[in-house]
Amino acid sequence: MKARFEIEFEDPATAKKAASALSQNVPSTKASLKCKAQGKTLKAIVEAKTFSSLRAISTSFLRDAKVFTDAVKLSPKGTTTNTNVSTKSSSRKR
Repeated sequence: MKARFEIEFEDPATAKKAASALSQNVPSTKASLKCKAQGKTLKAIVEAKTFSSLRAISTSFLRDAKVFTDAVKLSPKGTTTNTNVSTKSSSRKR
């Protein structure tokens, strides 16, 4: 099973920081998370053996992404930029 997420930021540097920060926390052996920045867009793919694992890792990823985007919005200007977040998701059975 697989789910894909795309989050668009205002600049490539913020997308790159998000990819680095969000790919650090995957505490499961039943699922994996791969994040990469492509221009202004963070692309994430969650793969899991079971639907429950897919849901759990996807929920964790989205929660962490929300924390990251909130932190970016609160940071002083010049440190990093605000984000314009839009998400797209899809899941399909392999």
